[in-house]
Amino acid sequence: PLDDNVSGIFAGRVTIEEGDEPYMAAVFADPVRKILEAHILDFDDDLVGQDITIHLNEKIRETEKFETEEKLRAAIAHDVEATRAYFKK
Repeated sequence: PLDDNVSGIFAGRVTIEEGDEPYMAAVFADPVRKILEAHILDFDDDLVGQDITIHLNEKIRETEKFETEEKLRAAIAHDVEATRAYFKK
């Protein structure tokens, strides 16, 4: 369940099956809409219908509204790079 105090963009990890190595992910958390969405980095499989576990490691930034799709895409690219940088530490 998503904690009502957890909001923003996070560097996180996603585990698909228990015991498997987790994948790096940029994670969006919105407690108002009850959304927890993970963009799994370097992953190209179909997860429809599968249960996953999402762990939040470090907050990257607060949630923002963007005026254009181009600005949203740029922010997402930055979030992915910030996630990679977090895991390189």
